[in-house]
Amino acid sequence: GFFGEANLLSKSLISSEVSSEEIIIFPHQLKISEEKTKLEVTVKKCYFKGSHYLIEADFKGKVLFFNHAFSLKKDERCYLKISETP
Repeated sequence: GFFGEANLLSKSLISSEVSSEEIIIFPHQLKISEEKTKLEVTVKKCYFKGSHYLIEADFKGKVLFFNHAFSLKKDERCYLKISETP
C-alpha cells in the first residue's frame, strides 16, 4: 500500500484525452491554478504539516488532498492543476 494520502483521479480530468482510466496523484502533485480547470474543489479541512498545509477538499462528493503553503478557509472554492515540478 501507500504511505500517506493519495488521490485516485480519472485521467481525462488532467489531460485532453477521453479515458475512463484512473491514475494516482499525490497531494504534492496538485497546485492551485489561477485559471479555471476541470478540478474545481471546495476546501473542507486544513492540517498543518510543519512546512506546509495538507488541504482536504471535496471534488464532486469525493475527498481530494493537496498541499499548499498556507491554510485555506473552509468552503473556499479553488481550481487545481497538476504541478509540472516535483
